[in-house]
Amino acid sequence: MANQKLASTLILSSVFRCLTVKGDTEDFKSKIKQEATVETQEEFLYLIRRLQKLQDIKPITDLSLFKKGIEPMWEDPSNLNGGKWIIKIKKNTAEQRLFESLFIWMALVPFSTMDVNGIVVSVRGHHTILSLWTKSCPSEEERHIQEKEIRNTLELKQIIPVSFKGNDESLKDKSSFRHTVKDKISKQ
Repeated sequence: MANQKLASTLILSSVFRCLTVKGDTEDFKSKIKQEATVETQEEFLYLIRRLQKLQDIKPITDLSLFKKGIEPMWEDPSNLNGGKWIIKIKKNTAEQRLFESLFIWMALVPFSTMDVNGIVVSVRGHHTILSLWTKSCPSEEERHIQEKEIRNTLELKQIIPVSFKGNDESLKDKSSFRHTVKDKISKQ
């Protein structure tokens, strides 16, 4: 296998949080731990084969894979005008397959309808939350197109909720997941 460069250098990081006061940006930033830098396809494939299984990761842990120079935070200048697509799934369903698929798509096959800055996998008590962080917020029409691409790419059933939230809204209500925009797209 050729050691071909990725379109963007990617940084894998993790954050483990205890249940404390929500919305403490400085505290969150200090907990971001860089795990790896990935520049080539070979490095990426090596990394993905060695990642822990989600079921073995402690709850309230986030794994992030972002383009180099962009932090997995709402306040990062590259994220300020964007938002995130959110997929919330119950534990012990398809979260491992979806997690690995998202990592592969982020590194090797860019989405065609949106500019993705990074992805976050949030391991929680009863759910796993997958987020695609976009550079810009889509219009209503673009949301439908982007959701369709996400569903097709990840082979998501219609029963699995997919929603969008702008980072400006997350900054206002200090929450990644409350008050999201849920659209129903037609089955095509």
